[in-house]
Parts: sequence; C-alpha cells; structure tokens
Amino acid sequence: MNESVYYSVDLLHEAIQKNSRITFRYFDYDLNGARRYRPGLYAASPYALCWQDENYYLIAHSERHGLTHYRVDKMASISLTGEPRYMDAQMRDLDLSEYGKNVFGMFAGSREQLRLRFDRSLTGVVIDRFGRGPLRPGRAGRVCLHGRGRGVAELFRLARLVRRAGADPLAGTRPGGVRRPVPGGGGGKQLS
Repeated sequence: MNESVYYSVDLLHEAIQKNSRITFRYFDYDLNGARRYRPGLYAASPYALCWQDENYYLIAHSERHGLTHYRVDKMASISLTGEPRYMDAQMRDLDLSEYGKNVFGMFAGSREQLRLRFDRSLTGVVIDRFGRGPLRPGRAGRVCLHGRGRGVAELFRLARLVRRAGADPLAGTRPGGVRRPVPGGGGGKQLS
C-alpha cells in the first residue's frame, strides 16, 4: 500500500473528529496505470472509515450522491473546510456493519481463470476488482483482461457495477457473454 494512504487516513480521521466537511480530487487509473483525475473538486461530509478487500474506504455524505463511499487510495489533495459535516437521520442511524455487507465484497467464491472484454471507459472499475494486469487493448475501444478472478459471483458483481456506470457489461463479448474456462478444457462454462 502506498504510504500516502496512511496520511490520508490520518487526515480523514481528523476531519471526522473535528466534525469538518472535506474537499478532495478523485481519480481512476488508465490502461498504463496512470492517474486520470475526474473533473472538479469533490466535497463530502466524512462519516467513517472502513477496511475492506485490502483497501480503505471513506463512508460519507455528498450533496450529489447522498450516502456514498470513496476509495481512500484514489483520493488526492484532501482538505478540511472547517464547515460542519452534514448529518441527517440516515447518517446517524447507519449500521456500518450492514452497510459494509451490502456494498463491499457481497459475493465470495473460489478463484477462477477468466477472460473479460469491456469498454475502455470501465478500465478503472476492472482494475479495482481484478488488479492491474494483464490488460490488452482490443478492437473498437474495448479492453481484454486475462487472469484470475474471484469466480462467477464476482463477475456478476462486476456486471452490476458496470450497469450502474451506465454501460452494457457484456457489450462486445462473444455471443452469449463471458465464458469461464472449466478444468479439462472445453470452451468454458457459460456465465450469461
């Protein structure tokens, strides 16, 4: 883990302790692993930090998204504003354990070999769930990922995340969707 994450965690704990809103820049990674900052400055009321799947997440309220979460290692230029945090009944009554179960790592399963084709704009989502490599550029703005994943349930979770991003998770795949190789060869088990 990048050492800067620990400084960010300390700063976020300070914001929560001081009841202060924050501003920050948020970014994704491109195919080369370079940061691509999203437009504008984000503003949020930090509520809690949690550790899930080897990452810190900030659970917060933003005017744009309501109750939401951000990966701390993808936050940059964090500043306390000194303005009081937004706090409503939903934030006060939030059960962090239940929120974590519903949002992070909902599905488990055995690790499987997989090949997934997706639109280039979704590279950050795929890197977040499956790691950085090996990614290969494909045809017509698509990208291919070959490697190990967390099984069928993880692919369905990824498809749900992709749909939330406003894209068709199986667009550009072979007819019938993504295939998972099965032991002993064959064409793989059909996932959709």
